[in-house]
Amino acid sequence: MERGAATEMLRSKAHPFHLVTPSPWPLLISVSACTLAIGATLYMHAYEGGLSTLLLGLGGTVLILVLWWRDVIREGTFEGMHTLKVQQGLRLGFVLFIVSEVMFFFGFFRAFFHSSLSPAIQIGCIWPPAAITPFDPTGIPLINTSFFYCRVQLLLPPTQPSTSKFFQNSG
Repeated sequence: MERGAATEMLRSKAHPFHLVTPSPWPLLISVSACTLAIGATLYMHAYEGGLSTLLLGLGGTVLILVLWWRDVIREGTFEGMHTLKVQQGLRLGFVLFIVSEVMFFFGFFRAFFHSSLSPAIQIGCIWPPAAITPFDPTGIPLINTSFFYCRVQLLLPPTQPSTSKFFQNSG
C-alpha cells in the first residue's frame, strides 16, 4: 500500500482509536524473558552455561524492548496513529500502572506493620523473630543514606523563589 493511500485510509477512519497491526514483539519478548529467567536460575545454581544464557536473555530482552519502542514511537510520531484519544489512553494506562505500583508498595508495608505490631505465635510472638538478627541502622545504612542525600543535593539545581500565589503570604 502506498503512503498516500495509507494516509487517506487513516483520515477516513470511523473511530479515533489505533488498531495495532500484528507484531512479532510480544512473542519474541516472551521467549527472551523466559531465556532470561532460565539463565538467571542456571547462573544462580552454578550450572555450566548459565552466565551465557543469562546474558543472551538479557541482551535479547533489551534489544527487543528498544525495537518495540522504536515501532511505537514511529507509529505515534511519523505515521500519526496516536490521536488525542489514543494519547489519553496511553496516559491513563501509565497513571494506572503507577497507582498499582503504589498499592503494591503499600501492601508490602501493611504486611510488614501487621507482622511487627502483632507477631504470630509461630514466630514466638516477638518481633523481629528469634532466628533473625537485625542490623544496626546507625552503621552502613546511615552512611549510605547520608551519601545519597548529599549527592542528590549536589545534583539538584538551586531552587528559585516561587511565583505561585498559593505559596505566598497573604498578609
